[in-house]
Parts: sequence; structure tokens; C-alpha cells
Amino acid sequence: MRAEYAGNIYRILAATAKGNRVVLLHGFQKKSQKTPRQDMEIAQQRQKRYFQRQGYL
Repeated sequence: MRAEYAGNIYRILAATAKGNRVVLLHGFQKKSQKTPRQDMEIAQQRQKRYFQRQGYL
């Protein structure tokens, strides 16, 4: 997802899960064209943890 506030752009990385759920994983201020690798890794780690806790993996 993308949001703009006070001239700044923010991104929220999300995943879909069972039951039409959308899980918000990580939000950050977008400062460059490319999404930083560190922010992608944070979202991936949180997604993996969420799915493990919910019994999806």
C-alpha cells in the first residue's frame, strides 16, 4: 500500500492470509525509487513468523 502525507510518501508491505485477511507487515517512509532490502527482509521475517504461529507453515 502507498500513502502520502505532508509531502512524504509511505509504504506498507502486506500479505494475504486465509479468510480474506490482510496482514500488515511493515511500514516505512519511502525515500528512494527502490524499496530498501532491509525493509523487504523485515516484512519477510514477520510474514514467516505470522504464518508459523497461525499453523500455515
